[in-house]
Amino acid sequence: MDGAPGDGRRSLTTALKKRLYKDGVKLANGTNQNVYTVKGIVKLSSASGGKETIRIDWQVLDPNGKRLGTVSQQNTIPKGSLNGPWGAIADAAAGAAADGIIKLLPKSS
Repeated sequence: MDGAPGDGRRSLTTALKKRLYKDGVKLANGTNQNVYTVKGIVKLSSASGGKETIRIDWQVLDPNGKRLGTVSQQNTIPKGSLNGPWGAIADAAAGAAADGIIKLLPKSS
């Protein structure tokens, strides 16, 4: 999770793993080969009225590093609200992204 403020790197990663596992995606651990990867990129930009815009791009990569697609989310939030713990926000973001990520993964036989 590149660019995430506060504990977003850890919170988003943990929340997405939990959600994908709950939805039946087999998770790899360690340095397994032939695995698909989800790379998260968080970008914040200023918005008016004491707010900022957050954009999260979840890139799904095949075992060779080829991008299969990207699931994007964007929202306007109070400025600085993600500088600490993300908590339920990470769970909500991961939950909203999981269905799109799963659609990009090949169906197991």
